[in-house]
Amino acid sequence: MEKYNFETLSTLLGQTLRTRVDDTEVELEILDVARTATHGDKWDAFALYLKHQNDDVMFNQGIYEFSHPELGTAQLFVSPNSHEELEIIFSRRIQPQSEQ
Repeated sequence: MEKYNFETLSTLLGQTLRTRVDDTEVELEILDVARTATHGDKWDAFALYLKHQNDDVMFNQGIYEFSHPELGTAQLFVSPNSHEELEIIFSRRIQPQSEQ
C-alpha cells in the first residue's frame, strides 16, 4: 500500500491498474493525481482519478483490489464519479520525524 503514493502514481499517468468487478477483469487508465484541500503539514492527501472503457461493468462505491506490475496489489476504496470515471481519495497522517 505504501507504494500507492502521490509521487509514484504521478509518474504513472496513462498507465493502467487492474481490478475485478464480479467475474470481469477491468483495466483502468490513470487519468490524474491531484492534491486535495486536506494536504498539508499533518496530512498527505490526494485524489487518484481512473477511467475504464468497459460498458458492461458498473462500479459501486466500495473496496476493490487493484494491481499494477510496479506497485503490487492494494485494496482501495472507490467512489464512482460517473459510469466511466472513478475517484480514490488517499489521506495519510504524516508522522513527525521523532515518531518515525
